[in-house]
Amino acid sequence: MKSVQLHPGVHCRFIQDDRFKKLQIKVFMQMPLTSTAATAAYLLARYLQRGTERYPEPRQLRMALEHAYGANTSISSMTLGQRSGLVAGLSCLADKFVPGNESVVLEAAEIL
Repeated sequence: MKSVQLHPGVHCRFIQDDRFKKLQIKVFMQMPLTSTAATAAYLLARYLQRGTERYPEPRQLRMALEHAYGANTSISSMTLGQRSGLVAGLSCLADKFVPGNESVVLEAAEIL
């Protein structure tokens, strides 16, 4: 497993394996555990399940995911020890299985 720090407290972990047709990416965002941070993480996760700035309506988000060959996103809040945070996930078809030179991974990552 490889881990890349995107920003202080934000890590992306991945395992590269060519045996599978789907690619999964998870981004972990951590912060110290306080009642305010845990509540904010929970509410933000619930809000982001419905849409994003680019796709404010749930229907728009679903259509964008379908356009990316049925990509899926997930977001949840977590508490682990004295840390709380968010886990954002993406699952999509690997680029080598997409016809042409289209990059589904980049398209799906922009949605995330």
